[in-house]
Amino acid sequence: MADRGNKWIRRIRDAFTWARNAHWLWTLFPAGWKAYLVAALVGAVGLVGALLSRVNLAHAWLWVVAAVCIYALTWKIFHFQWQPKPQREGDSDEPCFAFEAPSEIHSYHSLDLFIRNCGRTARDINFDPLISKSGHHAIRFDRIATLSRDERHQLTFKAGSEDSWLIAGVVNHVILFFDDNPGQESTLSYVLTIRFLDGNRPVTEQHIFEGKPLSSGGVKLRIYPAIELEATSGSDYEAVRLLRNDLQTFLDELGEEPKPDYKLAHDAFNKRLEQIGRFENRLEHGFQLRFAARVQTVIHTLGEKGLLDADLDLATRKPPKDLTTLQTIRDRLGVVMSELRPRVK
Repeated sequence: MADRGNKWIRRIRDAFTWARNAHWLWTLFPAGWKAYLVAALVGAVGLVGALLSRVNLAHAWLWVVAAVCIYALTWKIFHFQWQPKPQREGDSDEPCFAFEAPSEIHSYHSLDLFIRNCGRTARDINFDPLISKSGHHAIRFDRIATLSRDERHQLTFKAGSEDSWLIAGVVNHVILFFDDNPGQESTLSYVLTIRFLDGNRPVTEQHIFEGKPLSSGGVKLRIYPAIELEATSGSDYEAVRLLRNDLQTFLDELGEEPKPDYKLAHDAFNKRLEQIGRFENRLEHGFQLRFAARVQTVIHTLGEKGLLDADLDLATRKPPKDLTTLQTIRDRLGVVMSELRPRVK
């Protein structure tokens, strides 16, 4: 009797050893609660079949594992979808991302945003915050610890323009974000910067987060990779055009620059100085927050291709920024646009 019990224990131990050695099969297993429920049912059927066949516990365990693995392989075969990988210069297998978003979003629908990794595993994935035109709204996508090859992950975000006051984001926050449109532009485009690790190497990738407010309410949403546009002159033109238009909107929001008036009474003069200080803060910090990185990207892109305007380069090198400098940057961006326009196909 003891020998028979030891024999069963030995077989069970061997079965667990086999399952542990074959743990890589788990990578074939489908995700989602429906898949887990079906797997449990399949496993239960396998267990019932094993019991009806009157096999020992070790063999019964193997029946269950085999049934679940057959189900997982069958699911993979019928649900596999090939995901084309973006062609990039250099290492074609490096991590790169694709976004999935509904074509239109409305307040009465849930927001289903997904990101998929089309290359090898990426770690420590962070998103730069998106700040609306007037700075009243912000979208801050949550950090993702890791994304393996072809893994699809639902995006969540925090809403709030202040770091000290953030709330869980919902679809209405995205609608309000694009409703912040003081320039009444038909389409609003923002650069979404993703920072992550490829192994131990820091990598940056940029996408365009674009929305078109609808007259009936809601937003027509589009998220597409900026990297696909860098190879063409037309994309250079588009990047410069978007930057110039956004900078013009920013200047319009600032309004007329207040000037000191030494003829004013003491209290009125101090009030004017406070207005000047607020204006300078809005100009300097607004530019740094919303345009500094984009301007540098355009400068380096044009410089690398031998298209950099000398006056534009000189204006961007002047610290700190003042109204005249920003107007010069806007005007020189217009000159660059006119030079790039014939290149557009």
